[in-house]
Amino acid sequence: MNIIYLTTHIRDEDFASLKGERKPNPAGQNFHGKLIRALGIENQVHVYSLLSSLTPEIEAKSFRYDDHIEYVYVRGNKNRYLRALTLPSALAAKAYKQNKGCSDNVVLYDSLNATLGLAAKKIANKLHCPYVAILTDEISNITGVDPSFMDRIHRMVKESSASIALTEGLVRSYELHEKPSYIQPIYVEKVEVAPVVREHPYIYYGGALFEKDGAGDLLSCYPQFKKDYDLVISGHGPMEKEIQEAAEKEDGIIFLGQIPKEEHYAYIAGSSIAVNPRHYNPGLDATSVPSKVMEYLTYAKTIISCLSSPIKKEFGEDTNWISSDLEAFLKQKGLKKLKANNASERILDKYGKEASGKALTEFLSTLGAR
Repeated sequence: MNIIYLTTHIRDEDFASLKGERKPNPAGQNFHGKLIRALGIENQVHVYSLLSSLTPEIEAKSFRYDDHIEYVYVRGNKNRYLRALTLPSALAAKAYKQNKGCSDNVVLYDSLNATLGLAAKKIANKLHCPYVAILTDEISNITGVDPSFMDRIHRMVKESSASIALTEGLVRSYELHEKPSYIQPIYVEKVEVAPVVREHPYIYYGGALFEKDGAGDLLSCYPQFKKDYDLVISGHGPMEKEIQEAAEKEDGIIFLGQIPKEEHYAYIAGSSIAVNPRHYNPGLDATSVPSKVMEYLTYAKTIISCLSSPIKKEFGEDTNWISSDLEAFLKQKGLKKLKANNASERILDKYGKEASGKALTEFLSTLGAR
């Protein structure tokens, strides 16, 4: 099968090289990387990556990732109005020219990006092939998005031929429940890393630094466990300054900033406890799966997390679940008698690259031509 994959994902090495304070969402970056590599096991994958204003140092270029995966980095006009007007057609023309001689074409695209959605439809119409929306989140969950843009994304996604989604709730939210859908909540990869060894045992959090993600709770709860554990935090977001100031005042709080994926995995593996203190939101639970908990299940010794229903369904006994917030959890249960994580082998067997690639390929092969 020949897969045309439209995304804002860039190669991990390029993402790690970014120097600015504002960077693309690492969770989205990691998810699409896993999906691309899984699909590349049994298919030819042509990745068209739309470079954003957050990646000014990355040049537009084409290169081969491996025998089955090829990347084309595309950058639009600096004028945002001209970019919105011309980029979908230009991207579609480029992809059509490079894939028109291929058989069994299918277009996959990141549903959260309007330019990619428009380009996907144009490419599919030219090649007479299906185009599949990749549903990783409900657009209304994204901070700062304009309601008119939310409506536009919903209208575009609804027209897709099929979907690949993390949850059934996402399929229904985008009104794709009457079209073919492949639902898998978890995607993981195992990278061999040496666990970080520090002088003191530590609790680790790696992810977005927002109040709603529980970053503030980590700081306010630190006095409750500072005698036994250091607190190591990585990531970026609005609370960076507050966390950095706390780290400067407290020797036991270590702020790493945004770190490469392999280093992040090494800190998870070396931690005594990996924590996801996000505030529970029922709507978010139905349409989102925390990627950090997938990574914790792959590498961590012990996990504390807010509820994620799709993950709890299969790995409920491997995680210590927060019923309300981190402070209440610590007061009620403490950190002495936590359940250990024993999911690493099971999660890789079911949701690792090989298993995911095979299942995704089987689904896409059923869609046929348009």
